Amino acid sequence: MDRIQQMRLFARVYETRSFSRAARELNTTQPTVSKQLQALESSLGVKLVERNTRGLRPNEAGTLYYERCKRWLSEMEQAREDLQSVHKGAQGTLRLSVPVNIGQVQLARVAFSFQRQYPGVQIDLSLTDRVVDLVKEGADIAIRIGRIDNSAVVARKLARYRPILVGAPSYLQRRGSPSNLTELRAHRVLYYGVRPESISLRGRSRVLQPDAQLVVANAQVMREAVREGLALGLLSPWLVQRDLERGTLVRVLPEAEGEEFFVYAVYLPSRNLPARVREFLNHCAREVPRIAGLARP
Repeated sequence: MDRIQQMRLFARVYETRSFSRAARELNTTQPTVSKQLQALESSLGVKLVERNTRGLRPNEAGTLYYERCKRWLSEMEQAREDLQSVHKGAQGTLRLSVPVNIGQVQLARVAFSFQRQYPGVQIDLSLTDRVVDLVKEGADIAIRIGRIDNSAVVARKLARYRPILVGAPSYLQRRGSPSNLTELRAHRVLYYGVRPESISLRGRSRVLQPDAQLVVANAQVMREAVREGLALGLLSPWLVQRDLERGTLVRVLPEAEGEEFFVYAVYLPSRNLPARVREFLNHCAREVPRIAGLARP
């Protein structure tokens, strides 16, 4: 048995704390596991585990060697996957977490186009506005909008945008269309969020307050309220693009813009990202800015 196989064997012994279980998982016999571990210890000149009648326990040297083994074996596996990706393309399951509103159509299409390019990748797409724990939930990449305050992750900027002011023709016929920010004070403005937001026009700005009459934690429901003529809306451009094309919503104060937001791809730091993760990040950097209303960061 070569050194790499001995390292894999030792790693399983360390993790399972059992010769017999390690043997079953590696499809070999318990005497073989014991013999190869002894051979590894002999070649290293140091004991890695303490054996007694109650079982085995890794010692300090064993713990140190295990940490080095895991890192080295992981790099070897990554190298193998990278070589396969060169020959066959990215492969494996890619677990994604994306916001509901932009994820249902726009980001889903980005994922679909990636899978057409890399048919060997299986996509597990989760839609949620909750900030997920990448480790606990096993997500490879989370797409998020807004500030990223977690220093334990890598946040790659994909795109930027500013919400735009829109209204339904029925509302504008009934209430009229404001011509400046001062006149906008007479209008009810809905937006997605729970904190004050500002809207700017020709160097001037006005702070908007959350609407007290309609509290909705869903941007599509907010858009529906604006469609129904309940109020004006300061909404994401990608959310209202089709309505603007169809005329069910129109721009109000066309030069007015909301605060700037960034779209991020969030993932765990690693010197050796799996090929499927690396290629999807690059794919997003190309395709996400092409979504209506978004621009390169």
